Amino acid sequence: MSTRKKIEDAAQETLQRLKDGADVTDPSLPVWTVDAELALESEHQRFEQGDKAALLAAVRICANHDLPLPPWASKAYILAYDKVLNCRVGSWDEAFGRPFKKGKHLHSLRKHREMRSKVWLAVRHAVEKEGQALDESLFEKIGKSFNLGKTQTSDLYYEAHRQVKWAYDKTASE
Repeated sequence: MSTRKKIEDAAQETLQRLKDGADVTDPSLPVWTVDAELALESEHQRFEQGDKAALLAAVRICANHDLPLPPWASKAYILAYDKVLNCRVGSWDEAFGRPFKKGKHLHSLRKHREMRSKVWLAVRHAVEKEGQALDESLFEKIGKSFNLGKTQTSDLYYEAHRQVKWAYDKTASE
């Protein structure tokens, strides 16, 4: 079954469950399960490219959606955990990767992350719902609403877009 078909089926089933009173935030809804499966593919790619944090992201996705851990993640988790257990590395950071680069401040990281999401959502709404062109004038307009310049707005948008690009690419190609 193609990814697009899987998403369409999940959307229909989810709509029916919502009509029957399900909560839209329920992580077991079919649309969230399909989203989680796609996100696991993305985390696997990130892990294969050397991003150790992708393993912990995969564990979180599975725990949140009550999904079994994929074999690649099970094997990687056990290997990393056993490095600590068997005194081969001296910290969890060595086994699973540092959560943030040295010198980064949590407050500024949190603010950047929140702004990135807000900008991305505002741009997608303007493009998809209002039919606006994805161009410098849109970044300037949205940037003003967040007290940002157009370059910073563009940078935040494309940074967020790279994180969700797999979902767009996956459904567009099938």
